[in-house]
Amino acid sequence: MRDYMLEEIENKVDVPELICTELKRDIKKELDQSCLYYRLFGRVKTSESICKKLNRKQYSVDSKKMQDIIGLRIVVYFNDDIDLCRSLLKDMYQLDNEEYDHLSTEEFKPVRINMVFTIPEQLVSYIRINDDIPIDKTFEVQIRTIFSEGWHEVEHDLRYKRKADWRELPVQSRMLNGIFATLQTCDWSILQLFDDVAHEHYKRKNWLPMCISHFRLKLLRQEDDKEKIISILNDSSDLPKTILRFNRLKLINLLKDKYNDIPFTLLNVIYIINLEEECCESLKQTTPARICEDYSARK
Repeated sequence: MRDYMLEEIENKVDVPELICTELKRDIKKELDQSCLYYRLFGRVKTSESICKKLNRKQYSVDSKKMQDIIGLRIVVYFNDDIDLCRSLLKDMYQLDNEEYDHLSTEEFKPVRINMVFTIPEQLVSYIRINDDIPIDKTFEVQIRTIFSEGWHEVEHDLRYKRKADWRELPVQSRMLNGIFATLQTCDWSILQLFDDVAHEHYKRKNWLPMCISHFRLKLLRQEDDKEKIISILNDSSDLPKTILRFNRLKLINLLKDKYNDIPFTLLNVIYIINLEEECCESLKQTTPARICEDYSARK
């Protein structure tokens, strides 16, 4: 194993920011197509950071190489969107490896969701990495919830990077992990909370907040549709309950894969659910032809 100098890395490694920008653009397009609430971050490692990590980890061109010269992070609002993001990314890129911790019931500690993908061929040509530098032409994606994101930032800068400071403090280290366990509970509790909110609005016939709370999706807002939605749901005895019971993941997949050329408004979602579940014949007659054509093509 050898030590690397900063000047050597600067001369032998060139990964333009353009590549990170293009990856973010493509991933954003897919996430937006799924109507998820999320934040997306990305960076290319600086030469100084590359040099430090190569020397710290002791990578080798003949064995394990650095794989996160480009790093992206998807921060989702809701825990049940993590697996959806994983599936979406696997459809987009060639997976090299993945770390997804599955802890026992006796453990409480951070769960790693790190995915490494091969940089697409159309972008690889912009990269220059000399053969004697142990860096793969790959990029890493981390997926976290918005609750765990803040904890990870604190832990990474003040414990992970300063392990010696914590070596003789097992109680305090466990307390830090315990804070993360509390945030994990928050991740699951907020899902139940929104389910409860949707059900309460259903009982009170507050149809718009019922739909928004149940689906938790970033649908386009069209003020002109409000009265029409209320009228449709007031006139149907079955449709409101059907909407409340309609599977969120099923709707996301329908919007992403089957109806991806229509505006993702709440009114259009109601039209789609009505067609899928065949609730209200009169509403079917007034559904835009474009949506009906997509539906008929799939039957």
